[in-house]
Amino acid sequence: MENIQQLLSQARDRVRQDAALRTTSGEDFNIYRIARIERAEVNTHSAMIAELLDPKGTHGMGPLFLQIMLSQMDISHFGALSDTSVRKEQTFPFGRGRVDIAIHLRNDLILIENKIDAPDGAEQLKHYAEIGEASGKDWHLWYLTKTGRAASKESHCGKTYRPISYSEHILNWLEQCVAHSADKPALQQALIQYRNLVRTITGKTMAHTTREALIALLTTGDDLKAADAISEALPYAKGAMLFRFFQKVQEGVEGMGKRSRVAPPKGFSGLEATQENCNKWFTSKGQRVKNVGIFFETAREDLLFRVEVASEALHFGVVPVKQGALSKIERPDEYLSRLPQNLHHRNWKAFQWFSCLHQDYVAQEMDILSDPSQLLDEIVQTLKQLQPC
Repeated sequence: MENIQQLLSQARDRVRQDAALRTTSGEDFNIYRIARIERAEVNTHSAMIAELLDPKGTHGMGPLFLQIMLSQMDISHFGALSDTSVRKEQTFPFGRGRVDIAIHLRNDLILIENKIDAPDGAEQLKHYAEIGEASGKDWHLWYLTKTGRAASKESHCGKTYRPISYSEHILNWLEQCVAHSADKPALQQALIQYRNLVRTITGKTMAHTTREALIALLTTGDDLKAADAISEALPYAKGAMLFRFFQKVQEGVEGMGKRSRVAPPKGFSGLEATQENCNKWFTSKGQRVKNVGIFFETAREDLLFRVEVASEALHFGVVPVKQGALSKIERPDEYLSRLPQNLHHRNWKAFQWFSCLHQDYVAQEMDILSDPSQLLDEIVQTLKQLQPC
């Protein structure tokens, strides 16, 4: 136990130094995060990647960034890259669906499906592969996710595709783009901002020197055994913290005399914030659950209030109900006209609702779980606006 406590103390000091360095350097300031568009697949990530890959893009670097990407992916090409066309959200006359990014080389067609959080669509990659097959060119289908995970069988249906990742391929590419932009300070700063965003969404914000220091710390003497013990207990410690967070939220809402916690409506496929489910929110990929939260009553019979951690984000908002059961949302705009302006329609696989994204990356930046006071203030203000119809 003494070894574990000493190890934790040394690691904590190093992590604090890393956080202080990021603050001093200004790395924590990120325009994407401030604007809360850091997870927008189309308008942030696909737009940024497509613009950088386009030889005619506003970056003014010509085909250089495209050449770096093609070299990294071992794609040979013929003809001048300056003639390449790069399109975002393109539809094809001989296929179904819109491809996130399409790169039209002289003899090659590269199709990129970009996934940050959204689930695979049924036969989605199959349809894109059929676009490639019908193009008459050598075609490549890239499936871009944060970690390079495989697509579902229901999506690719046996068609050929290549998994690529933000954590490896995009980050490596961006590092090279930053290095080649030294003579264009404004462009380089924009690239650094986007690179830092990608580091955040992939959990790679720790500085290289800090990581090396922690590796050296963990491989000294018996410290590796202590680190193994910490690693085994860590998901449960985080789960306990998340469970206590939901308890604080419940105590805060009910203590203010606002509304009581209630059971989920019939037909709801999400999960309640039990100790077990909170633990599973931090466990390994195969066992992890994505949606955990709690319900409260509201002043309206057709709405329940929900506080939820979903994927990596903390949301709060309202879920339509009818006679104790989950209600279908046929016309979202009609609901929105009678709801607080901070709520937005979310059509999730588990359920549909209207929510406010309070904070992203909760699993990495857990300070909000220690002190939910700001969240409670926003919840109370939102509940006050939910007046009976």
